[in-house]
Amino acid sequence: MILTCIESKSRYVPDLLADYEAIQRNDNLQTALEQMNEKFSKKLAIGPCLLKDRKWSMSRGKLTQNYFSWDGLLTVGD
Repeated sequence: MILTCIESKSRYVPDLLADYEAIQRNDNLQTALEQMNEKFSKKLAIGPCLLKDRKWSMSRGKLTQNYFSWDGLLTVGD
């Protein structure tokens, strides 16, 4: 993941074509996530983030082949 143009929310100025409803929905979602994180600080995580004292891990036995590595490239005709 590459993050660029990170700036403070207070300095952000949307352009004329900005979807203000989407911006407001995203702000509301972020506020809700922050409130839940405060209330359930050691119980919630986003995606595969690690939680402290977690006793289990994701099962990786059924992963698909990685076609984006040299070992996973398909070969056609030998």
